Amino acid sequence: MKRFKHSIAQDPISLARSAWEAGKLHQATGLLEKVLARNPNNVEALHLIGAVALSAQEPAQAIAFLEKAVQGQPDNADLWCDVGTALHALQKLDLAEQAYRKTLALRADHMEGTFNLANVLRERKQLHEALLLYSELLRTHPDHVDGWNNIGLALGDLQKKGEAQRCFEQVLKIDPNHVHAALNLGAVQKETGALHAAIATYRAAIVRHPSYSDLYLNLGTALNGLGQTTQAIEALKKAIELKPDNSAAYSSLIFTLDYDLSADTPSQQQVRRDWYEQCIKPLAIAPMEVYTRPDPGKKLRVGYVSADFRRTSAAMCFAPMLFHYDRHRFDVLCYSNSITEDDVTTSMRRAVTALRSIAGLTDAEAAQLIAADRVDILIDLSGHSRGHRLNVFAYRPAPVQMTAWGYTNGTGMREMDYILADAAYLPDEDMECFTEKRADVPAVIPYYVLDELPPLFVSPRTPGDDITFGSFSRLHKVTKASI
Repeated sequence: MKRFKHSIAQDPISLARSAWEAGKLHQATGLLEKVLARNPNNVEALHLIGAVALSAQEPAQAIAFLEKAVQGQPDNADLWCDVGTALHALQKLDLAEQAYRKTLALRADHMEGTFNLANVLRERKQLHEALLLYSELLRTHPDHVDGWNNIGLALGDLQKKGEAQRCFEQVLKIDPNHVHAALNLGAVQKETGALHAAIATYRAAIVRHPSYSDLYLNLGTALNGLGQTTQAIEALKKAIELKPDNSAAYSSLIFTLDYDLSADTPSQQQVRRDWYEQCIKPLAIAPMEVYTRPDPGKKLRVGYVSADFRRTSAAMCFAPMLFHYDRHRFDVLCYSNSITEDDVTTSMRRAVTALRSIAGLTDAEAAQLIAADRVDILIDLSGHSRGHRLNVFAYRPAPVQMTAWGYTNGTGMREMDYILADAAYLPDEDMECFTEKRADVPAVIPYYVLDELPPLFVSPRTPGDDITFGSFSRLHKVTKASI
């Protein structure tokens, strides 16, 4: 957001600008409202009051003023950039992108416009163009720490972890207090298996930023990776204490509690309900108007939402439903929240009616896409695991919604009608703890062999030897209690 040059020392707009720069937003707004009461089309006042509204985190108010201002000065690059900022905050990413492109069309070297457009493109997963813009920004502004941080994020999304790590280290070299760079550096270290280094990075950052919720969130996930479940839960609970609407911290806590031998079903499901009350209910999402009964003469349309339509352990559980459904009775549509694709993705795309990407779409946009596809039954395959899009289900884009197979332990959502399981997996006495109703299926956890099995080898064991068991699961699942 650009600051305005001072003009006449004591005119109301200059006074309002001074108040805004001093953080006195209410005073600045009052002064500008008086100016606009006399002259509703004063572009400078409209621009400034829009900028004040942005500072007050009121983008809906800001856009009303800024769009009126830009009508009066359509060649003002700074104005278009602030229009984009307001639209971006409102999650109107297409319109924000258009505004930022207009900014750069008017002034190709507009630093803020370049950075903001790159950010929108990164959110949209248009990573290669985003990288070009970040690189251009850093060429002219080599100490732009947020530019270095966000180019690191884009590189990480492209699985270029080493390059991403160097970018985050560059940020911390310029600004050791940059909390986002510390978060991201630790995340790269964790993803590349350097868990001890990640934990050290997070603990050092917590010393500098003891009230920053996401540091405890990431610390908790790293500790859980080492099998330090108790300490992980403590860190995740601290993240929620500091930021009660930290949705990612709730989902990580839900996932980590599966490793806590003292956690029972009522306590696990209570955390899911807490997540819903703190993170979903306050959004006041109105359910979409979708048809409520399918035409008996047409095929049922089943939609699946997951980040795992690729070579993952989760895919092995739900793949049979994609490869072996009755094509005379069902259309199957998959909605992928991952930009990573592989040979399994290709096979799944060939097997189903459609496989669409929702990576880079807002929750509202994804819900609109699903509703437009007239999906009859929408099935979540992720639960609270990484990459989930549970918020999309809050819009109720389909008349029947379920959770199944990928992570079948409940969601805590009132909009989730059923959980596909059976009485052995989820006993009747536990179901009163769930927000979903149980719909019994023959196979709760099916398994699909993605590759041909290797030939069998003769066991090296001789009679009388102990039997050696092997496991390809997460190592911290292998405990004395589980064995």
